Amino acid sequence: MTLQEIRKRIDTIDAQLLPLFLERMQCSRQVAEVKKENSMPIFNAEREREILDQVQENSGEFGAEARMFYASLMEMSRALQHSMMDCGKELRNQIEAAGFRPEKCGRIACLGEAGSFSHEALCTFYPKAQPLFLPGFGDIFAAVESGEADLGLVPVENSSAGSVTEVYDLILKYRFHIIAA
Repeated sequence: MTLQEIRKRIDTIDAQLLPLFLERMQCSRQVAEVKKENSMPIFNAEREREILDQVQENSGEFGAEARMFYASLMEMSRALQHSMMDCGKELRNQIEAAGFRPEKCGRIACLGEAGSFSHEALCTFYPKAQPLFLPGFGDIFAAVESGEADLGLVPVENSSAGSVTEVYDLILKYRFHIIAA
């Protein structure tokens, strides 16, 4: 097949995916309504993990890619639900009210590695702190909870994608306090 023929096939597949995506987002709206009526949390880590594990297992050589695709769908669904339920209102108020920065913080968990945006932010706000680099937001929260880190530095907003819903979910799950924004 030529590149043009392959791209035409991709366009055909994408045309089939879009209506299914839109239908899925409508279902996410319905889920938000049920959760709101029943005072249920948006994030269900166990359910998401089960779905992602099953997707990966059923996707053969593209298991990791399928997992990322579904994780992105779930994140978009949670973002829509957060927006509909306005459950981020309390969190946004906390962010706006934040301002306390402890002067002594020995070890601060952040995402990535030396030179990352998180590391640069850490060095700006806490130049004397010892960074603890971790691969995921959940790892940062777990490190603070276990006492491995004194603080965790995470983004709540992203200049290109808006709210970092995974962090919102983790703040609500762990019930940690925002001390600086």
